[in-house]
Amino acid sequence: KKRPKSYYKKCANIKRKRLNQLESGMRGYIVTCDREKEATREAYNLLNDFADQLYGAEKEDLEAAMKKEVDAMKETKPVQRRFQRLDSRTKNCLFIKTDLENPAEVTNKIFENLLETKTQRTRFAMKLMPVDVTCKAVNEEILKTGKDLFEKHFSTPFGEGRSYSIVFKARNNNSIKRDDLIPPLSHYVGELNPAHTVEHNNPDFVISVQILCTVCCISILKNFNKFRKYNLHEVVKTVENSVDKTVGDAVNKPDGADVKQIDATSVKQTEGDEVNKTDDTKQTDGAELKQCDATSETDSVVAQSGCGDVVKDTSDASVKKI
Repeated sequence: KKRPKSYYKKCANIKRKRLNQLESGMRGYIVTCDREKEATREAYNLLNDFADQLYGAEKEDLEAAMKKEVDAMKETKPVQRRFQRLDSRTKNCLFIKTDLENPAEVTNKIFENLLETKTQRTRFAMKLMPVDVTCKAVNEEILKTGKDLFEKHFSTPFGEGRSYSIVFKARNNNSIKRDDLIPPLSHYVGELNPAHTVEHNNPDFVISVQILCTVCCISILKNFNKFRKYNLHEVVKTVENSVDKTVGDAVNKPDGADVKQIDATSVKQTEGDEVNKTDDTKQTDGAELKQCDATSETDSVVAQSGCGDVVKDTSDASVKKI
């Protein structure tokens, strides 16, 4: 029997739950990139390599893995892995979920290795930032989640203060404003210990608030400036190389060699200008002397010949008829 048209309308209005969707209550990593497919592969390789060094390889029996995958397909649930990419609904910004208790341990290991080796490990993945907790992108939920998270990091003994800074970034969301979040979050930090201070140049902790469409990702980051804002490309291009090169050049050269070279060049140039100036002066003086000699000779001839006489031919061309 043919089903009525109302049945199909009802089925079309049912909102089916999407798999691998970013939700509240998760931990993971935010990855910014140029190409999402290639960046996902690079992020998986990088995270798995260093997670295996810290926690060991993710071992699982083949039969158990196949059974687990079949059961997950039947129940329409994704297979749980150590790292799993979720749909963040933002372009060129990935979210990789993890079941690790502290995602920052892996990122700290990665960036310490990059600083030591100065070897670039990724091409398309640009930033790799850990996320401690996610919540709904609503002001009340963000403030509540941030207050609970701050107690783990900013509950210090009285008088022992730490410096901090708050970084805010919103993607595909225009309803959340930074001015509605930063002052209350800073107030919560001050309530835990009044000795905590705001420092933007080199803070001990950076509170990162990232809005991805309808989900907010909150992180407490250490070594934010040391890791070049968790940029995988910039961290291997630190200024240490140029500073070391400059220092090496200065060490190889004798003390004051650059100054002497500059002084010698300036002295030579000055002497050359003075010599040229002196030659011009001499030439001018010689011309003036010749003119004076010619004038005096003419005067003497005129004095000898008297008025109305014709002056005899001489070698000087300046003698004229009087």
